[in-house]
Amino acid sequence: MLFKFNHPSVHWLVLAAWAALVSAPIALLMAQHLAPLPAPTSTPAWPATGRWRSIHVLGGDCTCSADLAEALRQRGPDPELDEEIWMVGDAPWSASLQRAGFKLRRITEATLQNQQGLEGAPWLYVIDPQGHLAYSGGHTGRPAGQRAPLRDIEICGAVRSGQAVASLPAYGCAVSDALRARLDPFRLKYPSAATRP
Repeated sequence: MLFKFNHPSVHWLVLAAWAALVSAPIALLMAQHLAPLPAPTSTPAWPATGRWRSIHVLGGDCTCSADLAEALRQRGPDPELDEEIWMVGDAPWSASLQRAGFKLRRITEATLQNQQGLEGAPWLYVIDPQGHLAYSGGHTGRPAGQRAPLRDIEICGAVRSGQAVASLPAYGCAVSDALRARLDPFRLKYPSAATRP
């Protein structure tokens, strides 16, 4: 026999194979929060309300959205804006946003994708009083896990004063089943729509 199973090189080979098997799914799950969410594929018509509006789209099962929700809760709604939270799914922290004074609207994944062309959260929309979309993008421009202050009030102030504001990349979680399947083909993090309760 050329080598025995207890030969040190076999142990290193087994260890390397195990590390590769464990690292691949972890890397895949980590990469989901390091790549920006895709931009919406449609630009819907917004109603003219006569006031500036900001809409924060949050995902109920998204830790990135939970962190952002806590920052919104702590600062409370801006009296200069009509601020609304669109919740995809449910989360125990959503009630605290209502108690803080935010309007909360429940929205389904399908409605968000079909009407807004949006597949991930969190996302920020700013709409002018005439119903024109003034901003669509991220709240901070930083990947999840990098604690960064929200820039939504700064963004709203800039567009209200007539400045063109480039969209910040948005980092977060997949909301649509199609994006979940692309980001997580093995369904390690996101269950398929058919298996979700």
